[in-house]
Amino acid sequence: MLSIGIEMAFKADKDLSSLATGGMRPIPAPIDRKEYPCITYQGASYADVQTLSGTVGLPTVRIIFDCLAERYGVARRIAELLAKKMDGFVGDLPDGTRVSHAEVANIVDRDQDQSGLHCSSVHVLFTYWQ
Repeated sequence: MLSIGIEMAFKADKDLSSLATGGMRPIPAPIDRKEYPCITYQGASYADVQTLSGTVGLPTVRIIFDCLAERYGVARRIAELLAKKMDGFVGDLPDGTRVSHAEVANIVDRDQDQSGLHCSSVHVLFTYWQ
């Protein structure tokens, strides 16, 4: 499963996990401030290749990774490192999910409402074999 493989790859990556010390998890973001900086993620879109006989089993999924921290510079640094590691990735994730292509589509900065947190979101398109 793509999300499990991504989380496993995050845990194995010392550079990324040392910056996002609160870990990587699906949404929602943690309530406890001790769990920041962290990365949350959510699926934003899913499209499978269609043929006359049905789907091929090679979908493209957009996943949004929110890099959250109490300081903007930390959130942005995590986002840039995450984007660098994911953009152009081809290969197998630790759980065996075979990624045909990964492409960073966008990086967007924003404040997290009244929480005082900063967020840099990385949008990644993954095409992978099911």
